[in-house]
Amino acid sequence: MDGAAFSGIGVWRAVFRLRLPFSHHSAARDRVETLLVEVRAANGGVGHGQALPRAYLTGESLGSVSTAIRETYWPALKKTALPENPGPEAALAALRPLYRLADARRENAAWAA
Repeated sequence: MDGAAFSGIGVWRAVFRLRLPFSHHSAARDRVETLLVEVRAANGGVGHGQALPRAYLTGESLGSVSTAIRETYWPALKKTALPENPGPEAALAALRPLYRLADARRENAAWAA
C-alpha cells in the first residue's frame, strides 16, 4: 500500500466488574478498568487492542496510556507505510521502530494496546 496504511483510531475506557473480588500485596480489585482501542486501516480492515495499565507494574495509568496512544503512537502509526498485503513478519518489521520507542519510554501498556 502506498501512503498511509491507517485511517482512524478510537480509544475507550471500560470498566468490567469481577465475579469474585481478589487482592494481593499490591492491590485489591472488584473490577477491571481498561482501555479498548480500535485502529482502522485505509483498506477497510479493523484491528482491536486492549491496555491494562498498572502503576505498580508498568508505571502507567489509564490517563497516561490514553495520552501516549493519542499523542505519540497514533501520529507515528499514521505515518507508517506497510507493504502491499503484508504478512505478519513484514508488518512487524514495519512497526518495529514504534516498538523500540515504546520500550525506550517504558510505555508497555500503551504499546500493548
